[in-house]
Amino acid sequence: MLSNEWKLPLGYAGLIPTANAMGYMLANPSSLIKDAVAFAKSKPDTHFVDIGAAYGVATQYALEEGLEGVVAVEPGEEHIAYMQTQFVNKVNQFVCVCDSMPCQLPLEDDSVSVFLLSRVLHFFSKEEVENSLVIMKRYLMPGGRFYVQTLSPYVKLFDSFILEFEAKVKANEPAPGVINNLQSYLGDKDAGHNPDFFHVFSVDTLQQVFIENGFNIIEARYETSVVYPESMKLDGREDVVLIAEYSGG
Repeated sequence: MLSNEWKLPLGYAGLIPTANAMGYMLANPSSLIKDAVAFAKSKPDTHFVDIGAAYGVATQYALEEGLEGVVAVEPGEEHIAYMQTQFVNKVNQFVCVCDSMPCQLPLEDDSVSVFLLSRVLHFFSKEEVENSLVIMKRYLMPGGRFYVQTLSPYVKLFDSFILEFEAKVKANEPAPGVINNLQSYLGDKDAGHNPDFFHVFSVDTLQQVFIENGFNIIEARYETSVVYPESMKLDGREDVVLIAEYSGG
């Protein structure tokens, strides 16, 4: 668990609001984070890249598990300062700033075994996601993977959006999960911790993005989280989890 030396604020039990109003970070590593780190450990001399690291729950777990070549990509200055304080003198670990997607990284081609995007993808447009995949593929080793966890439309907060989302999917709209007025769906407690633009995915729409960009789907499923408040819980499909592998070429 993260040190609370800096008195990190708990938005809900198990969820820490980010300093740059980009949602919440898990206070403890999820099963997806643990799976991603386990896979990276099986690929020595590669990089594990934590995209949108926030205060570094996944970065810290990877380092504690003995991974070298850990990279935290994070635009928030307060988050970077926290990680630099907490993770100082960690071998081959460094933090780089990425203000927007797609993101150019100071890494060699074919050097990354894992890109982790935990609770990050829903902040980017379809174009940003696709452009990022094009760039990030070059860093992936053959057989390298994306580990992704992102919000679905099947969240109680979005109950009035679900039918609209499903109608857009049926009409083959290119980005059916875009919400341009997120604040209108949020209560007072959450409004100050999120942007207005949001982009939710179903299992099918997220798989489609990765398949169209040359990835093989290892696993794609819905799941929920025990840390979600009742205001989010709908039917157990609140999150989409996806593992996608790139064969290279």
